[in-house]
Amino acid sequence: MNGSRLVPFAAAAALSVLYLEFAYSLVLSGLVQNATTLQQAIFLLQFAKVGTVSAIGRFRNTRFVNMVNLLGAEVVVALPVLAVATVSFGSGEASSLMSQIFLSWIAGAASAATPYSIYRMARAMIRKERLIVVLPAGIVVSELALLMQAGVASAAASGQGLLEVSRTILLLGGGAAPTGVELQGIAVLVPLSVFYVAFLLHGLSPEGELAPSKLAAVAGFAVLVTAMTYGGTLVASFFGLPLAYLCLPPTLIASGLFWWLTREA
Repeated sequence: MNGSRLVPFAAAAALSVLYLEFAYSLVLSGLVQNATTLQQAIFLLQFAKVGTVSAIGRFRNTRFVNMVNLLGAEVVVALPVLAVATVSFGSGEASSLMSQIFLSWIAGAASAATPYSIYRMARAMIRKERLIVVLPAGIVVSELALLMQAGVASAAASGQGLLEVSRTILLLGGGAAPTGVELQGIAVLVPLSVFYVAFLLHGLSPEGELAPSKLAAVAGFAVLVTAMTYGGTLVASFFGLPLAYLCLPPTLIASGLFWWLTREA
């Protein structure tokens, strides 16, 4: 394998493992199989749309915003119509349909778009696109993979069905109180560690290879910042102190040294 593609491949592989863990749990849980016909239709429709775009070469690498627009097409059409019906006729059934369509769409769009997003992220890394594009994309996709796992676990434990997956994604993603479902263990730790290291290496040399001496210096400070953040998190959790009080000062110092040693002459 080309050395320049090893890091993007590692990042994509790590995220793919997280996604496959979610998909495996979803199939075993029976949430989709036991959902209503409407919920199943909305959920599976998202896979059909993403699969169709991915299979056609001229559309596969279209602007990502076009994929977002495609995924949200039926929501844009159906929800306003149902909202008007609810207001006009006071129909509780229309309100229930709105909830089912929206929540089924959230679960379906997240499940279908994640593999495509992983591909687009890896492609952006290989093409050395700007870090301001690549890094947020990777963070969002990795967080979404974890939210979907938590959603399936919560829905399976509560017995509230497919819609609970979407509720959990929205509540946890929005910073609401935890549901009590915790993701832990090697199955989560190892892929996240590989993903972190891959993104760290990609961020250190976005424009190509660095000289060994400079790479060692930059990597050393990156490891230092990581260790400080991790150690600060443990200390903060132990003493019940805000993390920023412990981690912000050394992080600023390390970042300043990082900039000083890697600045252009």
